[in-house]
Amino acid sequence: MSADAVSQTCMPPLNLRINHIHVTHGQALYPLVMKTIRYARKQTAYTQSVAVPG
Repeated sequence: MSADAVSQTCMPPLNLRINHIHVTHGQALYPLVMKTIRYARKQTAYTQSVAVPG
């Protein structure tokens, strides 16, 4: 088997696997990211309301 044939047989599944992992982890991280953003916004709103006198 030539190196070309090997790279052609090995590459597509590997790319698919990487995409699959990327998608799976992206979905798993999404809620965490949203939670973090929401928390950061809440903190910012809080510090602004405290910093503003009155």
